Parts: sequence; C-alpha cells; structure tokens
Amino acid sequence: MTSANDGARPSTAADERWLAATWPLVRQHLPAAPARVLEIGCGPLGGFVPALRETGYDAVGIDPQAPHGPGYQRIEVGVTVDDEQAAIDAGRLRPNGIRYAGRLAVNR
Repeated sequence: MTSANDGARPSTAADERWLAATWPLVRQHLPAAPARVLEIGCGPLGGFVPALRETGYDAVGIDPQAPHGPGYQRIEVGVTVDDEQAAIDAGRLRPNGIRYAGRLAVNR
C-alpha cells in the first residue's frame, strides 16, 4: 500500500502498519469496484484512499490535514469525533446518495 504525506505530520511506520493491517477488514465491507468512496478523516497519510484508488475505486479523502493532490480535499467539517455520528444521523455529513459506513461513505 502506498501512502501520501505532505509534511503536515511526519509519517510513522506504526501508522503505515496500521493502515496495511486494517485494509483487508475495510475492503471486505465494501461493494465491488468500481464504486465511489468518501473517506472522512483520512489524515495526513491519506488513509485508505491510495489503496482504494489502486484497486479501482473512485475515492476521495477529506480532512483538514489531507495530503495535497488528486483525490484529497482539505476541509474542516466543523464536528468533533464525539458528535460525528450525531451529525451524520442528522444529515449534516451525508451527501445525497452516499451511504455512511463507519468512517467511509460508499456510493454504489
């Protein structure tokens, strides 16, 4: 798995190992590619976006510290982790047609 990092926070081997170790679990819960996936909170490494794009998904990661480049948007959504689920349930973080699945939103 490749990762992107723009220097906002140094990449650590532990972060990269965690992404590689959890990718199979994430992948088994996704529909078959091609599908659109929005990763909310991809972080400075880009989260699962590189692996998603490498395996045929149309993936976008959003985060205040997202890497620069295609497939990423640096935006502040205005909610904390504690109230993220409440915001999703209220429709504030749920773009039309996107199904929220944990921290990944999938559109088939």
